[in-house]
Amino acid sequence: MAGGLFAMDKDYFFEMGGYDPGLQMWGGENYEISFKVWMCGGQLLWAPCSRVGHVYRIHGRPPYTFPNGTLGTYQQRNYMRVAEVWMDDYKENYYAKNPRLFNKLDYGDVSAQMHFKKDNKCKSFQWFLDNVAYDVVKWYPPPPVNTVWGEIRPFGTRHICLDTLGSRDDGSIMGLADCHGYGGNQMFRLTAVHDLRVNDFCVSGKTTKPLLYKCNGKNKAKITKDWHYNEVTKQLYIISTRQCLDYNERTVLMTKCDSSKNTQQWNFVEI
Repeated sequence: MAGGLFAMDKDYFFEMGGYDPGLQMWGGENYEISFKVWMCGGQLLWAPCSRVGHVYRIHGRPPYTFPNGTLGTYQQRNYMRVAEVWMDDYKENYYAKNPRLFNKLDYGDVSAQMHFKKDNKCKSFQWFLDNVAYDVVKWYPPPPVNTVWGEIRPFGTRHICLDTLGSRDDGSIMGLADCHGYGGNQMFRLTAVHDLRVNDFCVSGKTTKPLLYKCNGKNKAKITKDWHYNEVTKQLYIISTRQCLDYNERTVLMTKCDSSKNTQQWNFVEI
């Protein structure tokens, strides 16, 4: 339930502990209040005929600054707090998708939230999946384990990274761009099932230029699940076609593997 779209009795809200005071700025409160209500004995009910007025941010941007970080930093810290308190072992799925956060971003003290959960005999996250969000895993399967992850940089360079170029649609191309160090559209994950992922997209290497498709979308049959990385030759390649990730200036290509080509050499750099 989106944080700005629900109505709740004031006494009940504070009986439920309100929002975690450690959630700062923006993000995560919608998940926290939903998990807390359902797992601790309550319900969230839809009211189809209700009308909600929502005073939104100007041009979609927060009207405040983010000291000692960015909007993304605060969001990630908030999501980590929610995952650590409410998702039990399923929190590992969150870290699999966001490996740069694990042991690198301090989410603060959650002992008070853990005590609330214990004192109120709140149910497990598995119970939540089985009884409330029972179709989530069907439509959003847990991500596979990462074997290597990070920025993908042409070997020998420090400031150029593989980038989605802001792609949001199936069939979009990738390219090379200046590294920004924030992960996101430059955070790639090679997984144990041999797909190459970035955010919710998987990379297809079946055409002359690698293309992006939603990993669990309608075009998932186009995704390549045969990616491998050779740490000796530094090639990122597809075994079945013997095609390697390559580049020409800032254009990314798929070409026949040739270990003598410098443009087929890549480094995964954890950030």
